[in-house]
Amino acid sequence: MTGASLHADHISLELDGRAVLSAVDVAFDAACLHALVGPNGAGKSSLMRILAQVLAPSNGRVLLDGQPLARFDPRQRARHVAYLPQDRQAAWPMPVRELVMLGRMPHGATVEQARPADWQAVEQALERTQVSALADRCVTQLSGGERARVMLARALATQAPVLLVDEPIAALDPHHQWLVMEVLKQEAQSGCTVVAVLHDLPLAARFADRIIMLDQGRVVARGDSVIVLTAQRLADVFAIAVRIEQDAHGIRLIQTGLVP
Repeated sequence: MTGASLHADHISLELDGRAVLSAVDVAFDAACLHALVGPNGAGKSSLMRILAQVLAPSNGRVLLDGQPLARFDPRQRARHVAYLPQDRQAAWPMPVRELVMLGRMPHGATVEQARPADWQAVEQALERTQVSALADRCVTQLSGGERARVMLARALATQAPVLLVDEPIAALDPHHQWLVMEVLKQEAQSGCTVVAVLHDLPLAARFADRIIMLDQGRVVARGDSVIVLTAQRLADVFAIAVRIEQDAHGIRLIQTGLVP
């Protein structure tokens, strides 16, 4: 997969007179899994919605390979940036395979007019997220965790060079949390630019190539896990006490308590 660089160029956002994001300037590189972390209300989901062009910033712009993403027409933008929001609800009762095929719409595909390459992309996405056995089930009959993996499959089926996923492991059991993180890592290793909002800091430390920490709408740290996830910073930003250990994969975070 040919990657693309995404740049949040001095993004600010005000909602109802409140500063949600303040001069956020972050470059997201190709072939890299970026974890966007921070406490509740830090502005993570708002930033993701701006990156996906679902929400317009008050100031700043989003650049894709140096070009303003807002200038792309909707179909062109959807071919370049796949977005999985927090909301995993399905609007219509349809078979899982058909829902995943919606990820091919930016390429002009429909269930009735899909090419072999479109069906191949769908089947690969179903297999990678371990929902092939659910392909003929109605999506509205699935559990929350099953539906979350189906929605990820739809985003993967687009085969966009940029993948934005907001809390992709919420509602998943530990096995499927690990599975999803492995899938995201594989996407990055294939050349994709992957940005994931994560609340599980140990998994972020284990899988992410780069971590961006937000607090009160500002970037307070960025870099690899050793640089960003320090005991002092986690105490200051998350009010948690942690013990940090080194292993073959980097660092392990063990929460030991709360910071008053």
